[in-house]
Amino acid sequence: MSHRKTGLVILIAGFASHIFDPLCRQQLTATGYATLTDMVRRMAERHANGRLIAVLEGGKGNYMSFCILKVIEAMSGEQTGVKDLVDGLIVRNDLTHDQNEAIENVKTILSPYWKV
Repeated sequence: MSHRKTGLVILIAGFASHIFDPLCRQQLTATGYATLTDMVRRMAERHANGRLIAVLEGGKGNYMSFCILKVIEAMSGEQTGVKDLVDGLIVRNDLTHDQNEAIENVKTILSPYWKV
């Protein structure tokens, strides 16, 4: 008996976390969105025969167009050659104390449920 994968992965493509969004300030770059989308695409390939759709959700500012483009590139596997405006401009080698503390708090909260 064949076990067909019949699922569908839906990506909620919100961009309020991009580096220039005035509200959230999560500092995610367009390249970062591409990386996350590629992870979701690979998950869809494994679990849903590659069936993946994205629903545009929100975000603010002109940089959002770069984020959308990079998500479409990651979903399609096609590259346009348009560069992310911030590639090479931002170098983060270390986490701040607050970032490390937040990560440790999340690990503590999730440890009863997940091996983190």
